[in-house]
Amino acid sequence: MKNNYYIVTFENGKTVFASCTNEEEAEILSKATMIKNGFTREIKYIVKTSNISDMTETDFIA
Repeated sequence: MKNNYYIVTFENGKTVFASCTNEEEAEILSKATMIKNGFTREIKYIVKTSNISDMTETDFIA
């Protein structure tokens, strides 16, 4: 299966770059990352991207 790239932005302004198969997995991975780091898990929006270099502009990588 081919992985897609997603940037998940949370209400607190933190962003997570997730490489996974679909948006639902990106949501789960991102929320787990935020919980692990002690932040809120309320998602503002999710954007699908085709550019892996967008990873450098995010706060966390899942």
